[in-house]
Amino acid sequence: VPSGQEIKARILSNFSRKALNTSYTPPESFILRHYIALSQKDALNKYVGRIYSETDLSKGWHCNRLQLTKEQLRLPRPDLLKKLPVWDAREFDRTDPQVSHFWEWGDTL
Repeated sequence: VPSGQEIKARILSNFSRKALNTSYTPPESFILRHYIALSQKDALNKYVGRIYSETDLSKGWHCNRLQLTKEQLRLPRPDLLKKLPVWDAREFDRTDPQVSHFWEWGDTL
């Protein structure tokens, strides 16, 4: 397990490479504890009708979030999600990782 300093160095190195427009593939995939929304209501408030800055859009950011609808932001069925036994658990199920946001999953919801 890398130390906090090692992780920080890797992140800074990756940002430097991106700034220099060079490709970089990290030697190991890290688990990202990132919660797009904490509830259905939160997702709707955050994305439906949201207006993004032209600066962000010119950088190619938020492209998969433009003009999301209430129907598209329907949360997935619980059986499609993975759940940790406790919030700070570190034993992750790495089978079947998702590579897109839930609103891009289509009819599997």
